[in-house]
Amino acid sequence: MFGLATFVSLFPAGLGAAAEQFRHWLLPGSVRPAGLLPLNLWLYEPLVMIFGLVAAGRAIFAGDGLRIRLALWAFVTILFSALYPGRATSDAYWVLLPFAALAAGELQTLMYLPGEQEDRLAYVSQVVIALVLFAYSWLSLTAYAEATRLAGSSTDNDALLISLGALALAAVISLMFGLGWSKAVAAQAFRVSVALALAVYGLAAMWSLTRLRPDSPLEPWNDRPASSQVNLLVKTLTDISNRNTGSPDGIEVAVLGDPVSALGWALRDFDNATFLDDLGPQIGSPAVITPQAIEDPTLGSAYVGESFTLREQFATAIPIPPDWAGWLAYRRGPVTADQVILWVRQDVQLPDSPVP
Repeated sequence: MFGLATFVSLFPAGLGAAAEQFRHWLLPGSVRPAGLLPLNLWLYEPLVMIFGLVAAGRAIFAGDGLRIRLALWAFVTILFSALYPGRATSDAYWVLLPFAALAAGELQTLMYLPGEQEDRLAYVSQVVIALVLFAYSWLSLTAYAEATRLAGSSTDNDALLISLGALALAAVISLMFGLGWSKAVAAQAFRVSVALALAVYGLAAMWSLTRLRPDSPLEPWNDRPASSQVNLLVKTLTDISNRNTGSPDGIEVAVLGDPVSALGWALRDFDNATFLDDLGPQIGSPAVITPQAIEDPTLGSAYVGESFTLREQFATAIPIPPDWAGWLAYRRGPVTADQVILWVRQDVQLPDSPVP
């Protein structure tokens, strides 16, 4: 390590640079909650986590060396992520890889039907009944979430009790199938129904993350997402620039803010963008961007403004609000928004208007 850092003692200052990099790794600028990694794992990949844990338990009791090593890999990664303050969403992949391998072996054992015709009928019947009860449980949970939203608090717990009762009934019916037919067939059918239900839930959760709410801070997997309105802000500036200068990025823009920011990156193609520390009557640029807190800036002409959201974030460290059912079913929760106002000079926005 010493030789690499100093290039075999030819560059002694490299040792200090290596120590500085280690300091940045140990004390990063961004610290995320320790519970975020387990939350992401169980929220988006419950099938992999549950069956991976079952396979890890079987491996320990059976003394399966390979699967024990996979389980050890996963648990060490979780522990490291909990201790390391610079944890990121991508750390979940290092846990999912060994758990996915473990879960795949466990799920493979479900890929068969009982040999006897009577057992097959009981098997299919139990799976269908369990899936119907799981679906009913989820619908009851969504009803509880809607009742909580309308009432403003979770005072009526009937729908929640019905949801939990449906899950309990699925377990009781599986037990009855085991007592009436075969315990092995009933256990296999219950595991298959749980796997199918978790697979459907996982697909729905990933569809919500990637299609319905790709930029929502209420999706814990999104690591400080930028709002889609950033692109709308750039498009608005581009349209105004095309109309007034004939170039998509030739308009003069005065920005009250830091150039090393999300807004600065969004405006990177605008060569005439100027970042300022203060505004005043001397500012007469065709376009001006200010934080939302400055609702009436002092400028050298008349302007019209429109607000845009740069970034939204959840109001607390872990995105689970008091209305947990509404968040789980619909991703409802309080967010804070970082907004700016795009001010366009009146004669630029409305070419027929005289300049005051």
